[in-house]
Amino acid sequence: MDKYVNRLKTLLQKGLFHIMGTNILNYLISFVTNILIVRFLSKTNYGIFSYAYNQYSLFLLFSGMGLISGVLQFGSEKRPDEEKESYFRFGLTAGLIFNLLISTFIFLYGRFVNISIPESAPYICELMLLPLFDYVFNYIAILLRIRKKNKEYARLMNINTILYFLFACSGAYFYGITGTILGRYFAFSLSIIIGIRFCKYDFQKMRGVQKLYSSQKRGILKYSIIACLSNSISSLLYLIDIALIGLYIKDSVTVAVYKVATTIPNAMVFIPSSIMVFIYPYFAEQNQNFDWIKQKYYSMLKALLLVNAFISLLLVIFAPYIISILWGQEYLDAVIPFRILSFSYFISASFRIPCGNILAMLRKVKVNLVVSIISGICNILLDMVLIPYMGPNGAAVATLSVVAISSVIAFPYLLYYINSNISDSRKV
Repeated sequence: MDKYVNRLKTLLQKGLFHIMGTNILNYLISFVTNILIVRFLSKTNYGIFSYAYNQYSLFLLFSGMGLISGVLQFGSEKRPDEEKESYFRFGLTAGLIFNLLISTFIFLYGRFVNISIPESAPYICELMLLPLFDYVFNYIAILLRIRKKNKEYARLMNINTILYFLFACSGAYFYGITGTILGRYFAFSLSIIIGIRFCKYDFQKMRGVQKLYSSQKRGILKYSIIACLSNSISSLLYLIDIALIGLYIKDSVTVAVYKVATTIPNAMVFIPSSIMVFIYPYFAEQNQNFDWIKQKYYSMLKALLLVNAFISLLLVIFAPYIISILWGQEYLDAVIPFRILSFSYFISASFRIPCGNILAMLRKVKVNLVVSIISGICNILLDMVLIPYMGPNGAAVATLSVVAISSVIAFPYLLYYINSNISDSRKV
């Protein structure tokens, strides 16, 4: 008993429960925010907003060409502090340049492309500058994670979520879709100002650091771009469904129904994500100690299987009550895709997300990329076949199938890679 108490005390001191508590609070606030926005906007307008934000999110998949991931990995690994500062500076400047290009493409897309739900076009243009705010905010959060300032990281996340709740909900109530978008800008702006105060010494140290050598730039860019492609294809599982529903069905109400069905299952990903946020710097530091990695991974897997199975079961059983209470009787046609996606959550949160993150920590980003390419192709093909005949239910079945496929590939490979390296180290 004392052993488990001591473990809990250690985790508490290192900030795991600050991150978990923050993500729970953020999930609840974000959840309430979503419900209020749905209530303040008509079903048609909520569908238009969801489609516009979905299109924006597709562009954001390439945010900073993955340099946030690169900065996290290279800044967490064991290397001189001055070298880390050089990587931090390069990640900030190069990432903002990439996102400025993304903002330009978003504007051109919303202004000149013939969109399936044309009412969403002006709102896509309104979102064009958000990638710049998004990158700076996430960059600051990564700095706090690398420095293992988990309490400050938790505080910043809470501030941003609360500000978004206040500004987005009031914006939706008074000014509709445009007000909701402006709320996101205001929340990011104030959060960035506060985050800069948390990291002021880090930014000061970056000013006079030596620039990276060409070989170092190529190293972090190679890692970042591969990680970006892998993460982008993986994230398509959550975005391509809505995009293809809009393409094939061309109905904002159907988009709204599916968006409601995805809200809770997708949001519950905060559980494995919280653990990944906490462990990443530690695993990256120990990425050559495979005995340590195996022990920690198995402990984490057992806990995730138990917790995620319980959550998924509750969501499946109580789906009609959850939807009718939170979103109203008019959204009860979301029950079936909600249940399918709840089971998909169990597989993703227990296997796919942890495996992908640990492979990245081990610098096996090419493996993640291969898994993501296979998953992305399967996802698009299944969506194209199932959505025209099954609507939102087909999109949910496609997501479940692809999550299962990616887990079946990544999980055995991770175990094989860890065990083979343990065997090789013992032979030496």
